[in-house]
Amino acid sequence: MRAIERGDVPTDALGQPKQYKQYENAQPDLMERLGEYCSYCERFIPTNLAVEHIQSKDNKCQPQLERSWNNFLLACTNCNSAKGTKVCDDTTQSYYYWPHLDNTFRAFVYKAGGIIKINPALNAAEQAQRTLELTGLDKHPNTSTKPTPKDKRWNHRRLAWKFAQDTKMSDCNFFC
Repeated sequence: MRAIERGDVPTDALGQPKQYKQYENAQPDLMERLGEYCSYCERFIPTNLAVEHIQSKDNKCQPQLERSWNNFLLACTNCNSAKGTKVCDDTTQSYYYWPHLDNTFRAFVYKAGGIIKINPALNAAEQAQRTLELTGLDKHPNTSTKPTPKDKRWNHRRLAWKFAQDTKMSDCNFFC
């Protein structure tokens, strides 16, 4: 999970902060700023990338969050479903690392085979563990937390890792 810069609320043609009548209308602005990537697993998702609500859009106590820019990220179906409606207030939100607020890349160690572990040098390991569980990024066929057959995030990480390793070896053979 890489840190991202969502930025302030986009402005309309008159320079006023945009108001979203439907949260889905924020998708083009989010994609322009974040790219067509899931904010959690970092996969490129050219279609069906959802506007994800940091705090649940079903929050009866704070219904204004359903259309609030500050409550939006982008998520793939797997991460959005895994997260569900577990985050419902500021207190719950503080239990996790967030890619738009924290240097999430430092919280985790990425390993061959698409495995993500908690960075052992991290002081707040419990917070990082909750973040992995919230997003389901801890799911892997070789662990006790198995992915569903449709959840291929671990394999995409494995292939990206292998590609990086192969490229590194290829560059070394060429330049060394």
